[in-house]
Amino acid sequence: DLDGNLQWVRSFGSMNAFNEKTYGIAVADDGRVFVATASDTAFTFAGTSFPEIPPYQSQVGFLLAYSPTGDEDYAIPSYSKAMTSTFWDVIIDADGNTVATATTVGGGLVNGMTVPASAQLYVLMKLDPAGNMTSLYQPIHTNINPMSALGFGLGQGPDGAYYLGGYGMFFNVNCTPTDIPGYGWHYFVTRIVEQDPLLPHASFSWSENGPEVSFVNSSSNTSTSAWDFGDGATSGVTDPAHL
Repeated sequence: DLDGNLQWVRSFGSMNAFNEKTYGIAVADDGRVFVATASDTAFTFAGTSFPEIPPYQSQVGFLLAYSPTGDEDYAIPSYSKAMTSTFWDVIIDADGNTVATATTVGGGLVNGMTVPASAQLYVLMKLDPAGNMTSLYQPIHTNINPMSALGFGLGQGPDGAYYLGGYGMFFNVNCTPTDIPGYGWHYFVTRIVEQDPLLPHASFSWSENGPEVSFVNSSSNTSTSAWDFGDGATSGVTDPAHL
């Protein structure tokens, strides 16, 4: 607590793990605790069992969520088919969202998203209070070397943008410049700004053929149509005709 008194202690509960690490931790205003971690041992969290990863070969990254009293809430794995995967950092942003960074190497899944077997994917994910992913960004991915794009820092600026820091070898950054050439390790800082969703914009044209009028829908940022012809008739087709 604020006075330095120990409230609760949690661990994976395993004594045979070769590779267990905690990289980042965040505490929400309501007392929930989020831990960015990785492990190579089998364990059960919030009623879900995760298989053991062979020592010296792999590890799986996890984002662990605890209630204010230390009860297990949920775990999100960053699965890998080969080598390693890790959750690097986690923060609570200004809007109270849980935001975390993770990587997967050698193919696998990050919160259900498939990663190609020859690449490493470095992602920034935003979660709602129930642990559901609401946004996913791919700021950095590898081009050649599978052991690259390691991110160790995550923060949010006063403008709401997210800042990711780390280093990598042979990686592409999804911004300008798009490629950082040369053999060796490069440090990077990536700034991610969320844009407001584009609002629908109505636009159409029409042509007359006797008593029938045909409409061509040229609206943008929408996948549905709702026409009202002003005489009580309506239509939901994209390009309707009306008498």
